[in-house]
Amino acid sequence: MPFSLNIFNDVVSDHVSKIQPTTHLDIGSGAGKYLDLVKELVPGISSYSIEPYTPYVQQYNLKSRCKEVFNTTAIQFFSSNRTLKVDLVTVGDVLEHMFLNEALSVLDAACFKSKFIIAIWPTNLSQDVESNVVEEMHKCNLLLNDISRFNLLNYEKRFFGNNPNGTPCYMHYALIAGHLTPPSKELYRLKFNYWN
Repeated sequence: MPFSLNIFNDVVSDHVSKIQPTTHLDIGSGAGKYLDLVKELVPGISSYSIEPYTPYVQQYNLKSRCKEVFNTTAIQFFSSNRTLKVDLVTVGDVLEHMFLNEALSVLDAACFKSKFIIAIWPTNLSQDVESNVVEEMHKCNLLLNDISRFNLLNYEKRFFGNNPNGTPCYMHYALIAGHLTPPSKELYRLKFNYWN
């Protein structure tokens, strides 16, 4: 599905309001939820989109909602030595559509291109090809231990239901400091709740 759950909208809004980015890269925009949410909080922001599934670019008018749309995968985008650097990268409900090594590579590459990364993803949620869209298949179950290599400023997980076999499903939220973040950035004074 090209849509994202609203379970962490409050945290995203709080952190984006504190960061006050002027540039934004949304990975896997789909229906454009995070493009719109960030733009609502920071009206003058310059946003860019990575969306590999061409029909979504047209169906959700992504080109009219941001400065530029890169119709490619995040792996291909970061592999092509692009020079784009931004204050904020959002990766909402996207990492689970990659194999684990790809998801970690995308987060790692995003760190070199940004000040902050907001990542949101589910665990224990099986999903096959959805509406004939292969890109919608879930391929990994990213856990906190997997992302502990990054500079985590905030981490939360919230229960949102059980999958068909009764296993609890969770949504995870991580705010990661990119390598372009100034060491004295005031955002470091946020109340961090790593292990909730």
